[in-house]
Amino acid sequence: MMTQNQKQAARDFAAELRTDVIAIELCRSPLPRSKTMTQGQRASVADHFGAARKSVSSSKKLYAERQPQIAAIAAVLVSTRAIWEAFTIPYRKGIRLLRKDRLESFIKAFEDLAAELDAALVDADLHYDEILDSAERELNGQLFDRGDYPTAFKHSVEIKWRVHNFEPSEELLQLAPETYKREQDRVAQQFQLALERYEDEARNQMAGLLGSMLAAINAPVNGKRGIFKEATANNLRGFLERFEQMGITSDETLTGLVNDAKAALGDTTMSQLKRNPAVRSDVAIKLVDVEDQLKKLVIEAPARSISLDDLDD
Repeated sequence: MMTQNQKQAARDFAAELRTDVIAIELCRSPLPRSKTMTQGQRASVADHFGAARKSVSSSKKLYAERQPQIAAIAAVLVSTRAIWEAFTIPYRKGIRLLRKDRLESFIKAFEDLAAELDAALVDADLHYDEILDSAERELNGQLFDRGDYPTAFKHSVEIKWRVHNFEPSEELLQLAPETYKREQDRVAQQFQLALERYEDEARNQMAGLLGSMLAAINAPVNGKRGIFKEATANNLRGFLERFEQMGITSDETLTGLVNDAKAALGDTTMSQLKRNPAVRSDVAIKLVDVEDQLKKLVIEAPARSISLDDLDD
């Protein structure tokens, strides 16, 4: 349980953070991959199976499975959300907080993805007839409707971001000072809850990654040895680096455990751990100690009775 001093430190950090961040909203217009069948198509399906027409409701896939150009477009959209989440922490539904000192890096990463998306859309247009012919074959002609598809893939999908203003306007201060104060208090509470939720998620994510790491490198149990995948160490190391880059230090204990885990892991690869029992034992002992302390934090973390979305009204 947090002491009063720890709670005050968290509130102070939240207040300080408000001057160092901007709120980012991600806007995407994805490429529809499926569509609800028309009434006539549903009727045909119902008649085929001898079912009541009103009992049939279904959708159809618009593109062939594993169609490379469509898969490439979808992959960029997934990466866009992943980049947005990697650079930010949750604030409100659809809005996340970005440190101002990371804005330039975020813009560069986003521009690279936008260029990648543009290239994928151009490539899809070069294969336009091939894509639709493949879709028509998959849908057996009867469910295929050319009107379900864009006339060109270029400009049919868009990714962009915009800054969301989370502070009450100065005009509101002039017109209704009391309302302005209430809005300021609401923003402060949102920031506090955003920090608490981020730290809760960080504790749980770190615990899971440590568990996977230790399962691989600990001494064999019942004759079964761990699987030494490089991704296991890379996932943990990536989390530790992202946490450090976020600069969220309101929980000193969690920050200390992140630093301890980073020092214990260092640049050691899973192949090195597999080959060297002494190094494996040393890393395991240090990470077990971090895991034990982290479990206490996870258990002691208070339940959040207020959702950030509750404060959107």
